Amino acid sequence: MSCRSALLLFALGAAPIFAQSADDVVRETKRLKAQADQERRLYVADSIRQAEWARQSRERLATMRAEAARLGRQRDSLRAFVDRGLRAPPPPPPTPAGVVQRQAFAVAVAQKIDTALGLLGNVGEIASSRSDLEAVSRSLKSGKTDAAEGIARLFDTWAEGLEAALRISARPGTHTTSTGRALRGTYLQLGTLSEIFVDGTAEYAAIRETGDSGWRPVSDAKLRTSLRQAADRLAGDGTPGWVWLPRVQEAKP
Repeated sequence: MSCRSALLLFALGAAPIFAQSADDVVRETKRLKAQADQERRLYVADSIRQAEWARQSRERLATMRAEAARLGRQRDSLRAFVDRGLRAPPPPPPTPAGVVQRQAFAVAVAQKIDTALGLLGNVGEIASSRSDLEAVSRSLKSGKTDAAEGIARLFDTWAEGLEAALRISARPGTHTTSTGRALRGTYLQLGTLSEIFVDGTAEYAAIRETGDSGWRPVSDAKLRTSLRQAADRLAGDGTPGWVWLPRVQEAKP
């Protein structure tokens, strides 16, 4: 009887202890679960941060590589530029202002010569002087001739042109007409303006102006006779005296 009482009392006393231990286990389990959830969330957050850091690291690395490549190209370009500069000949010294002015004046003289060439004839001695003057103009433009020499040559040519323009000469010769007839007669050179042919009987005469490509027959019989008289007197034949010579317009058909 006393043993049963003791066991009952022990069981009744142990019940609160077991109930308290179960509550502690539940609380501890919840705490551990909460702690595990917190650890899991922290792990996930760390994983996200780690992935983002890895992505940013890759981007920064790619940017650094691109920048390194760009700097490498700039370095190569600068090196090539320096190499070309070292191999290139030194630049010519600056041209003094006086030289520039002399060159500009020489070009201006050449332009004046080119203008004068259109006013000069192209026959006899003037043709040779004209060719020389063209060479002087080219030399002035290239800087090989001084402007003073160009001006002197231009004035000399003008003087020769004036002298030739006042000179009238005659020479015997043969002229072939447009129909193929060969006529003996005299050529009259009227300065640098025109050249005239008249046969020995004054039946045929023709005129050619400077720059013309062909001869124009003279149809006026009186004019042909006057030309024949001029040819005879210039050649020393016939009676000395004045001879009327036509202007170019008067000799046109």
